[in-house]
Amino acid sequence: MATILGPRALIDNALPSGVDGAYLMQFAMQEGMTPQEVITAAAVAIGDANEYIGQTYGGLITLTNRVWARRRQGTGARGMTPLSAEYADPVGEVGEKIGHMLFLNDYKDATAWSPEYLARAIREDVQDDIRIKRDNWINRVEFDIFTTMFRYTEVAVGAGYSPPWARGTGLNVNYIPPQWRSNTFTSAHTHFFSTDAAATAANTITMLETMAKSLAEHGHTGTKVAMVGDALADLLNASNDKRVALYIPAEFRLLSGNTNAPISTLAGQIEGVPGETICFVTTKGGLVQVKRHERIPDGYIWMGKSYGNLNNDNPLAIRLYPGKDFGLTVMPKRTDDFVVKLKSVVFEGTHGVNVGDPTAGAAAVIASGASAYTAPTIS
Repeated sequence: MATILGPRALIDNALPSGVDGAYLMQFAMQEGMTPQEVITAAAVAIGDANEYIGQTYGGLITLTNRVWARRRQGTGARGMTPLSAEYADPVGEVGEKIGHMLFLNDYKDATAWSPEYLARAIREDVQDDIRIKRDNWINRVEFDIFTTMFRYTEVAVGAGYSPPWARGTGLNVNYIPPQWRSNTFTSAHTHFFSTDAAATAANTITMLETMAKSLAEHGHTGTKVAMVGDALADLLNASNDKRVALYIPAEFRLLSGNTNAPISTLAGQIEGVPGETICFVTTKGGLVQVKRHERIPDGYIWMGKSYGNLNNDNPLAIRLYPGKDFGLTVMPKRTDDFVVKLKSVVFEGTHGVNVGDPTAGAAAVIASGASAYTAPTIS
């Protein structure tokens, strides 16, 4: 099973047991920093970043080495286990299946060092260079995750495709989910929504209701998580709708409110989901925890169902290279001189952020002129 590369694993990979980094890559910085210390600092920083991503997004993702996924689809009425007949065998059935690809990308970054630079650099400069690479990696993974959350089109993988959330038509791989209880679906089914109007608290709450129901009707019951940008967060925070309960941390104590002006509050939040919790909204599709995140453009909403840290049922699936774990790895680069010196550090990683379960997520936009959903530009 794939795991997340932490600091200890990266140090072991970069400087394996039995290797004297200071002897092999002889240089002495003017502050006495050794090659081992440089490589260890890089491994610790990147390992911490890998773990930060796992902890921050673990409630939305699962890790997989699979190249493709397969799931049940179909239209029409569901069946029930028949009563047993003494002299007749039951009629066998085979489920209707559909498959889709999981794409994969390679990533590589490096420090702009030289042996001469390292020999004269001060400790803080080297550490700042490493922090830049750490921040670049977090930014890359976050960008990939939010792009997939709001993606409306397919990604070609060879002759196959990695699809977005459920769309019954308009794609090369159209997905019509199987019946869940009394809910049946057709080619008109979609998990992308739009409201052609200026955003208000009222139509934001209505959209959250629509999105929550679109998940619940596939069996994703219980509390969902929604993510919005600043504008919608401000509208919900200022709303006096009785369905909205502000999120109040356990440390807060409320001393106001009466029967004429009640204050609705709720404590507790889903772990492993980024952003700041601002409120909870009650809907017919279940309770929705609403979080604000600065990477979400104004007017856009994403909603999904979290099943726990790195759970296989989470909405997003991060494909990894077979036999590899998640995260950047640290690769020291040495000179070709007779006396070997540390030249730079290269950081390499391979992953692809895909939709895992097409029914476990939904995206929406509320804006004047938004007659249909279009994917936003993630910055």
